[in-house]
Amino acid sequence: MNMSMTILRQLKSSGIPIRLLTSPSLSTSHIAAVKLHQHCLQCRLIHKVHRPMKYKPEPVNPLYEDPELNVMPEREEYDELWLHVRGYDFAPVESYARFLHRFTLNLDQSATQDAVPPRTWDIATFKPRSELSDHEYKLKKFHRLIKVSGLPNNIISLMVDMATRHLPAGVELTVGEPDEELIEFMYVPDADLIALKKELEDVENQDL
Repeated sequence: MNMSMTILRQLKSSGIPIRLLTSPSLSTSHIAAVKLHQHCLQCRLIHKVHRPMKYKPEPVNPLYEDPELNVMPEREEYDELWLHVRGYDFAPVESYARFLHRFTLNLDQSATQDAVPPRTWDIATFKPRSELSDHEYKLKKFHRLIKVSGLPNNIISLMVDMATRHLPAGVELTVGEPDEELIEFMYVPDADLIALKKELEDVENQDL
């Protein structure tokens, strides 16, 4: 009893408010111990840390988004592009031209493949220190043409990159616009039409 009274005096002198419980099952010393436990510094810190906090979420303002960010850029399309495949060996030129044609079709592009007549050169080598011919060669350069129409500008870089990666040795690849001189070179005259024109000229000459 003396010990409990001593604890009560210490609590009163420290300024801690004390409220005695009227429950008969609790002794005075037990009540004082509970009050001292609740007001010690360490327990107050623990009680403060674990105390549930009342959090009120602040209203979230929507972020500003530029309406032009969602606008897709305009895609320009080429009217027609020509892919020229050239080489001195017929087999790799023909094989690579077919591969390039299939690859263009797989990109959902409109493409056609045409055969261009080969260009022929007569090459002669001479004997040392003379004008006598040593060897004569006929050199042919084969040419295949792939015409692509309506190709978007954002796909041409991908197509050219893939085409150059698979380019076989000894084969040339060039990309350009339609060439009028090549169109005339590709034109194969009709023998029947030439014969009819010749007959017409003969008839006109006879009338004169």
